[in-house]
Amino acid sequence: MTGKSLGPALIWATAGGAIALVAALYLAAPAFLATLELKLYDQHFALRGPRPVSDRVVIVAIDEPSLRKIGRWPWPRSVLAELTRRLAAAEPAAVAFDILLSEEEESGELRAIRRLQAALRGAGGAALERDLARQARLADHDARLEEAIRAADRVVLAMDFTLSYRIPDAPPLPTGSPDPSALVAFRHYADRATYPPPVAEGVTLPIPRLRRAARALGHVNLLPDADGTSRWEALVFERNGYYYPSIALQAVRVAAGLAPTAIKLDFGRGLEVGPAFIPTDARARVLVDYAGPAGTFRSFPAADGLAGAVPAERIKERIVFVGATAQGTYDLRVTPVSPILPGVEKHANVAENILEGRHSRGRTGWSSPIWPGSSPGRSCSRSSCRACGRSRASAPPSRRGRSSSPRPTGPSAGGSGFRSSTRRSPWR
Repeated sequence: MTGKSLGPALIWATAGGAIALVAALYLAAPAFLATLELKLYDQHFALRGPRPVSDRVVIVAIDEPSLRKIGRWPWPRSVLAELTRRLAAAEPAAVAFDILLSEEEESGELRAIRRLQAALRGAGGAALERDLARQARLADHDARLEEAIRAADRVVLAMDFTLSYRIPDAPPLPTGSPDPSALVAFRHYADRATYPPPVAEGVTLPIPRLRRAARALGHVNLLPDADGTSRWEALVFERNGYYYPSIALQAVRVAAGLAPTAIKLDFGRGLEVGPAFIPTDARARVLVDYAGPAGTFRSFPAADGLAGAVPAERIKERIVFVGATAQGTYDLRVTPVSPILPGVEKHANVAENILEGRHSRGRTGWSSPIWPGSSPGRSCSRSSCRACGRSRASAPPSRRGRSSSPRPTGPSAGGSGFRSSTRRSPWR
């Protein structure tokens, strides 16, 4: 073979070998490629740096200065009630508490009054009984918070799931009664085992009186990757055959004045939220486009909110997240933009992503759903898992034929802080 004929043959052989190697690596999805892809994703934020954020999402921070002024955490529910009233007076679009209120609070005053009522029952006269009942209502901090939440009529409270490593082999059937805020609208419901959202086993809910008063509940769970970094938002969790949205998703819905039916889960494709469609990966997750490190979003100390020192125009028609940022509260997360990002800022990022149309479902191959303890690039140990295997083999079916959704009737309908400044956002 001459040199002239050897050159093209060598080029074609080299190209064919490279293509075969890339194809083999893609199909095998080795762990080191998953790790490399995740690190490259993190590096994107380092190269980009902080970006401008929408002022439609703000944070009321339980920070160190607030703890010094108000006292150690947790604060009495009466303090949270006053904070709720102060925020509601400024007419926010929604107030989302990244705080678990799962246990009843019985103050020392209330215990003493109840003992006195029991001791004097029938012997102290009607006037004394009325006075003790009035004092008991004042000392019932849960009742005061319930009243404040109900009066605000736009509060979203947190629920927390106990996560499961299980991936369903068959379509999960609803079992028992759903917890509050379970989704009721779906598309491609028959695909729920093929494209299953993350699964939860147990749940921690707010106490009954508070969850009845709230406008909605949303989960606050994080799904860190194998290296402990939180890159994803699980927009929906499945428990006992029912599906529950995240607190950020619920905050946007409440702020937009949309009914619960406006959130529609399209299995394997995404979620409809009023006029918007959020594309997700095969398991109803999205990559979070973090705006920057802690402090990127406009934030106000909770102590200033309690003192009435936050101008109402900074709160009006905005989504307000209330949560802990003080390091002593231990709600700090490892993220691509910071090793100590407060959890409440992660929720603020997700809400802003939805409002601004910043959606990324990532690849459906090497960066498939990862559970604690699993190897990178794998969401389970079974090679036949349809959520992992099929997502690498083919993309989810097209959304052609999707019907239109109702337009928002609340703050997002126009003339408010929810009018978008970008063309990508449908919230206008």
